[in-house]
Amino acid sequence: CHRPVAYHPLVSAGSRRRRPFGRPTLLQFGELIAHTDSRLFTFLIKSERVAEKQPKSITAVDVDSETEQMRVSGRSFPVVDHGSGPTVVLLHGFPDTRRLWRHQIPALADAGFRVLAPDLRGFGDAPKPEAVEAYELQTVVEEDVVGLLDAVGVETAHVVGHDWGAQVGWTAAATQPDRVVSLTALTSGMLGNSG
Repeated sequence: CHRPVAYHPLVSAGSRRRRPFGRPTLLQFGELIAHTDSRLFTFLIKSERVAEKQPKSITAVDVDSETEQMRVSGRSFPVVDHGSGPTVVLLHGFPDTRRLWRHQIPALADAGFRVLAPDLRGFGDAPKPEAVEAYELQTVVEEDVVGLLDAVGVETAHVVGHDWGAQVGWTAAATQPDRVVSLTALTSGMLGNSG
């Protein structure tokens, strides 16, 4: 049984909470969230709130020591594999890497989730194929996201994506509904849904 994915439009500009220099916080993206697991969203928000209020009290995961090289669809990808329980795949945006999620990884693991955070192809230490076609969304989903789930022996996962990772997540949810339990899309709406 799969839960539907929903998309909520942006809140009005006057109601957004911002960090210094106008950078939006994760709290702003509550209206952008597209997912069905409130427990997962609660811990993403909680980890960001703690980081904002008490920056010294949050212990970010040491991404380098938690990273494993995994063979995914014949390529070697760096992947943080942390925690146990239902799986959450964290997909970073441009020009980030798996390090983007260093504060959310321990919060999700403490909440009882297994977290997989790979570098997406073309970013960080991931493979960088030369062919433009290698970066098509469907190729990234089938070879990298589904390939990662297959490599670790996981049938289904919650997917959280930011920016480019959200586009990969939307495509995964649309084309692989049997593998995606829920989708949390940050800062990026579904392709073709511009208004």
